[in-house]
Amino acid sequence: MKLEMGQMSLRSQFMYAILFGWLLALAPPSTMPKLPKVIGPIPVTADSQILGAEDVPGGPPSANLPAHGYVEEEYFVSGTANIYQYDSNWNRTLKQANVPYTTRMVIRRPTDRAKFSGTVQYECGHPQMGNTGNWNATKDYILRHGDIFVGVMCGADLITRRTPATAPPTGAPFVLKWFDAKRYAPIDWPEDDGIRYDVIAQTGALLKSKDKSNPLAAYNVQRIYCAGWSFTGSLWRVYINEGFHDEYRMPNGSPIFDGYLLGISSSTFSGGYDPLNNDQNLPVGNPRRVTKSVDVPVIEQMSENEAITNFGPQAPESDDLKSRHRLYEVPGLTHGNGLGSGVNGMRFQLTQHGYPAGAARGGVNAACRPTPSDVPMGDIAIASLSNMDAWARKNIPPPHGPRMKIDPATKLGLKDTYGNTEGGLRTAQLDVPLARYGDNLDPACTVQRPQSPAGSGFISVWRFSLSQEQLAVLYKNKDDYLSKFKKRLDELVKDHWLLQPEADKQFEIAKVNAVAAFR
Repeated sequence: MKLEMGQMSLRSQFMYAILFGWLLALAPPSTMPKLPKVIGPIPVTADSQILGAEDVPGGPPSANLPAHGYVEEEYFVSGTANIYQYDSNWNRTLKQANVPYTTRMVIRRPTDRAKFSGTVQYECGHPQMGNTGNWNATKDYILRHGDIFVGVMCGADLITRRTPATAPPTGAPFVLKWFDAKRYAPIDWPEDDGIRYDVIAQTGALLKSKDKSNPLAAYNVQRIYCAGWSFTGSLWRVYINEGFHDEYRMPNGSPIFDGYLLGISSSTFSGGYDPLNNDQNLPVGNPRRVTKSVDVPVIEQMSENEAITNFGPQAPESDDLKSRHRLYEVPGLTHGNGLGSGVNGMRFQLTQHGYPAGAARGGVNAACRPTPSDVPMGDIAIASLSNMDAWARKNIPPPHGPRMKIDPATKLGLKDTYGNTEGGLRTAQLDVPLARYGDNLDPACTVQRPQSPAGSGFISVWRFSLSQEQLAVLYKNKDDYLSKFKKRLDELVKDHWLLQPEADKQFEIAKVNAVAAFR
């Protein structure tokens, strides 16, 4: 069941089209990027597999693409692109022109073109391994909506490039060659990852073009939405703020990308702005880090971990066609929580090829690692993609989200009676709680605090069941709890914070949790 966002009158649609065309006419001069060349699809055999394939033989459960009428293909994309640098005033200038590259592009598309929605969901692989977190979080929506997913390998970063030569690589370009040197022999990525911004523009423009090299030329792509999480969420902020969105356009002046979802990335945090090249990053505190207003929707979606660092100036909440923007802060989870099931086919593939499983992070006592948060960040992201689609196509604005409440003394979330952070986007798990979401208060864990499941440097947010005494204050019994939980889910669907399929899924989980809680 799809969530209907509303209808516009024919007159409103006509006026919207006129206004949008007028805005394009006023836009600064722009350039159509040069299109890369494509080879593929690259054959898949028993001895030559796509790294990160959705369905891995003998691997963990997948989305079962054939059952959804989808096919997965891999292509090699080659061209030349520029690398940029900052001058003494932190303005972008050319560093190196026409650097050759060959990267890979993974496409998951409906086999029947009639079932294509017209929308491409574009994602850059994370520098670490090339993981595609947005696919993991939102694939249920992509498949039922008839969208095409495109994942492009966009390089490594300084952290993954520091992997010792004696250890298996972690950077995306190097992991490909480690996994299958023969299949991925054509991959040619330069030493400076700053080439990625031009590569993004070129591959995006290719997907909208009628060029014979475009693997989607027969699909008539109407719009491309970009999403990223953590590093790749910050990547889209750099792409927007450093002027690539405005500079690179389609031949008719329209944008290459029609909307952006920036996940778990705070512009005021050091990691909230990726390097322009491997030598330069915009300093913390530079006002240009604040997400810029552009002529397409931009939605920023943060966990509690990013919200506590998200201080200072922010892009204004706006419905203006020149600056559509929303900021959502989701309490009850930390960096990387709630973005998928944790099932990782790529990790299975690498392990099968001898990649080490890796030691547990931090050496923290197992007793200090309780249950991860079940606040559904991915379900909210699905609604954000649906809302962005309605905003971009029909100018139907999405809801506004309140800011998370910060304790001025601790600089952490301000807690309610049950220890949950107040404010922000209120999920049913927080408003109708069975648990407290936060740090481990066990004195045995105070010396060596547990890390986030996403790794060191992030606040700890775990799920701790409320006591029977606390539950008795909140609910009469299990049925009372489920009634209130369902009511809150219905409100979230009505207000466009959730789509119905995700609400139904959450209610099934709530029924299981209720059996354990009310005994």
